[in-house]
Amino acid sequence: MLNSIEDFRIIISVYNTLSLTVSSHQFNISPASMSKKLSAIEAKIGKRLFYRSTREFSPTEDGDNFYQYAIEVLEKVDSFNDKAKLETVPSGVIKISASTSFARLYLMPVIEKFLALYPKVKIDLVLSDQITDIIKEGIDLAIRIAPLKDSALISRKIGNGNKALCASKNYIKKYGEPKKPADLKQHNCIVLGTDNNWTFIKGRKEYAVKVRGNFKVNYGEMLVQAVKRDIGVSFISLWHIHDELKSGEIKIILDDYLIKNQAEVYLVYPDKNQLPLKTRTFIDFLSNEIKLPFK
Repeated sequence: MLNSIEDFRIIISVYNTLSLTVSSHQFNISPASMSKKLSAIEAKIGKRLFYRSTREFSPTEDGDNFYQYAIEVLEKVDSFNDKAKLETVPSGVIKISASTSFARLYLMPVIEKFLALYPKVKIDLVLSDQITDIIKEGIDLAIRIAPLKDSALISRKIGNGNKALCASKNYIKKYGEPKKPADLKQHNCIVLGTDNNWTFIKGRKEYAVKVRGNFKVNYGEMLVQAVKRDIGVSFISLWHIHDELKSGEIKIILDDYLIKNQAEVYLVYPDKNQLPLKTRTFIDFLSNEIKLPFK
């Protein structure tokens, strides 16, 4: 079956003109190229659409039938494109992927405002701390907080996702504060997922430490709770503990060292040239409205 709209337009042109030469001019190609294209189309369909000889060029019965089909297909395509061009009010469902914690702290206030402004839009919010394949999962827009890998997706930075090594005020009071990365071997380190190899940078040197502890978790919200409950020390995204840092409940430690592979906060979405109005509008709205403490 044909997979190109141009193939349908070629069939309609050849049917209407009954001339490869005239049709070739319409597509800015040579008559020989037009002949090859027509043969390729007939091969895809598996039917002969035109009788061709030195004296005659006319449609077969299959050609007549396929011409009517091609007209119907293009009418639907052109009608859809016309509606898209005329669309001025965002409407429809936007499927968004984000981490639970980020959505709760920063995304929901934006969604609330957006839905009030655009009542014809519906939001389908998919929450996960894992990076999802937005093409495979049919996601219109994802918010990712990680070092961005090479991708065919479009990205727009909206904030700073940096992490810091943190401990609660009470933990430091009870167990002391590490002064260098090697000191972490004497502390209870809370691991997110399986990442127990922590790397710090100072000047041109890297300091890698394989940490240990009695608690690990795969969910960022629980990581914060564990640190707040004085269980141990851990890497935490600064946007996640802005209030706790201001109040002094949580403190950044080893702040004279940098952390390797810091992250940023990105909007990630497919080809911007094919974004529907609803998604384009939400992306622009979110970029302007979101209030991250570490931009």
